[in-house]
Amino acid sequence: MYRAGMMMLPRPEGWFRPAPTPLRPVRWNRLAASLTVLLAIALVMTFLAPHARGSERACAAAAEAVMREHGGRVLPDGWKPEGVARVRILGPNDAATMDFDTARLTVRVDAARRVTGARCE
Repeated sequence: MYRAGMMMLPRPEGWFRPAPTPLRPVRWNRLAASLTVLLAIALVMTFLAPHARGSERACAAAAEAVMREHGGRVLPDGWKPEGVARVRILGPNDAATMDFDTARLTVRVDAARRVTGARCE
């Protein structure tokens, strides 16, 4: 027994056991490999960022062109805008995913297939 202040407390036998297996130190080759992978990811993201910004600008220009050319008019069958790879046309009761993609052109049409809006989303 040991004394804590004025009270006598039982010694906590099971609290201070050593770890069942000894801890191994971090190996430098694993650390170096992890840092190399992180550096490679950072470099890839650096080179992909300007491409993403370019596709955002192309989508914004396509959205303006859609509203200028087809705003309030019926969208022709087989219509495909120029400069945009991904396009979706949504009617009044169509389901849409909630993911946000700034390079995808979303054209909203009413029941008569007249264009009511175009956005990059």
